[in-house]
Amino acid sequence: MATGWQLLIRRVYVAWLSIWLWTLSGAPAMATGSFVMTCQFEQQTPIYRELSALYREVFSELGLQLVLVPTTNRRAITDVARGFADGNCLRTAELINRGPYANLLQVPVVIAEFEFDAFIKVRDGKLPSLAEVIAGGGLVGFERGAWIVDKKLHDMIAHQQIVAITGTDNAMAMLAADRVQAFVHNRDKVLHALAHMDGDVPAIESAGTLVVAEMFLVVHQRHLRLLAPLQRQLQETLLQRCQRTDQWPILCNFYRRQMPPVQAPMPTPTPKPF
Repeated sequence: MATGWQLLIRRVYVAWLSIWLWTLSGAPAMATGSFVMTCQFEQQTPIYRELSALYREVFSELGLQLVLVPTTNRRAITDVARGFADGNCLRTAELINRGPYANLLQVPVVIAEFEFDAFIKVRDGKLPSLAEVIAGGGLVGFERGAWIVDKKLHDMIAHQQIVAITGTDNAMAMLAADRVQAFVHNRDKVLHALAHMDGDVPAIESAGTLVVAEMFLVVHQRHLRLLAPLQRQLQETLLQRCQRTDQWPILCNFYRRQMPPVQAPMPTPTPKPF
């Protein structure tokens, strides 16, 4: 049985933990020595691990302690816009300076390029196209908060055929159960979710890429003075890491594709005999 002192210590700890969690998820980030960053990727995914390593190194060089907070796609960006967090790990440029996100700033370094594919269940050995799903009146899902996909779908099909879904795992379960007939999202994230589904999983495959988007680190406008140091440090860190190691295959593969081609040295002319 716990003593009076043990109960008191436990209550103090629970109170402290509650305040800490509230600070991360719902209170304005005001600590001068830390930077609270939301991230919409599951912690076990390769992209989350690579982004975590990159940003921890970058912010450490700038003298800031990074606090990385995994959360849902929509909350990851709304918490920054509302000032509850300092930045978001990856977003498209199209989202910035629009409506509720007008107070966000994009660090001008392309961190990654994402392909948003339409995933559809294979039926009778055939993979329907997204056009066939739409023509047949099927429901097309996207992850809530994925603004670029939301806009693309609303440009293509009727509003009543579009379903906003919270969480990739939930979307895969809905697709497997025929509650939606297609789901458009980041390819790597969906493939990771499919690989970790339990039970008898039906064949679900990509029916093609709908959107390709460059992704950036986004910060709240109160960090305007951090833009230039962040840009410089991101460029330096990516250059150093991606030239010397394959530790970050996703980020470095994209980074190397953006590098200008190395020019072959001009051959030295052979002197002609006199």
